[in-house]
Amino acid sequence: MRRELAGVALLAALVALAACDHARPYGLGAAEPNVPLVDTFPRQLTYSVGLNAQPSWYPDGSAIIYAFNPPRADNDRCLGVLPAEGGHLLQTICHVPADSDADSTNVLSNPAVGPRSRLAYLRESSLVGAEAPESRELVVATLAKPDSGHTVLTFPYIAPSGTTHFSLSCLHWLSSTKLTYLAMQVTYYTQGTLVDTITAPIEVVVADVSGPTAALTVVPGTAGATSVATAPGDSTVLYVTMAGDSIVYAVDPVGGARSALYDFGGLGVALDGQAAGGRLIALAGASTARLGAGFIYAAALPSGAATPLTNPGPFSGMFFEVPALAPSGALVVAEGHPVDYIRIGGEGGTGAVDTLVSESSTLWLFRVP
Repeated sequence: MRRELAGVALLAALVALAACDHARPYGLGAAEPNVPLVDTFPRQLTYSVGLNAQPSWYPDGSAIIYAFNPPRADNDRCLGVLPAEGGHLLQTICHVPADSDADSTNVLSNPAVGPRSRLAYLRESSLVGAEAPESRELVVATLAKPDSGHTVLTFPYIAPSGTTHFSLSCLHWLSSTKLTYLAMQVTYYTQGTLVDTITAPIEVVVADVSGPTAALTVVPGTAGATSVATAPGDSTVLYVTMAGDSIVYAVDPVGGARSALYDFGGLGVALDGQAAGGRLIALAGASTARLGAGFIYAAALPSGAATPLTNPGPFSGMFFEVPALAPSGALVVAEGHPVDYIRIGGEGGTGAVDTLVSESSTLWLFRVP
């Protein structure tokens, strides 16, 4: 939830979500598990109701892992694995079976697959209906045994910078023994029966997980960062965006030295910048600064023109979040969110028009030119 919603509090995390088969639209017959349902681009990958979010790629580009809400009364959130170009779910990863621990909500999020099939994710647990998690931890496991890993970090904690970190986003493997993420502040706001979760980015962290617990280093000069990503097979660079800035930066994860990789200039603030295969993608435009959502742009490095992958024509009424560039640089998967526009003060009023981005989302696949 990297957006600011004027006067609106969301209760979506507390609502049970009904879902169908994630990769098959209702009414279609069976298909081969590794065969996409359609062969055109852009391509919708998921069709279930609710949240389909935080996609990321296997290091070899063979599959996509993401977080979703299965049809469970306890509101658990699980991880799913899809073939790289779409198809049926290849694997579902939940913290507990559906028929046990029904009084608890267990949420898995921010999945990242690294070298040697290592898996990292954020795990949160609480009683069903609780306003906030009772526990939040960074887990490192393997794809073969995803729920038998070990907790390497517990939130909140005091970082080496002296700042308290409450959660994380943008989790990536930097090497076979190191992770990087964007540390987050989390505030829970309650007014009457309305509950909202407000998050804000703090700084970029590198976590060495070669031992039983994570050894943390804050990347110098990243206070105010809004996203971080890694380069495929390169542990010497991070891609970072900064608050209010149109530039995607290449950053040294050790010393913090940074250089401009690409400037979106007149398009406005950049978010979720990533590069691979000689291509760069990011969210850019006026909406990204306030909502953390907008349209995905791609460019050939070092200075190719920015081309919209999700322009307002075919995707009118939809914004995108958390784009993930494949290791080849040829494909992008992202969350697609329905958008609504309301006039503050009611219909027919003279107040400003606010943009509301739904918490429900589907995954979409794009080809990068």
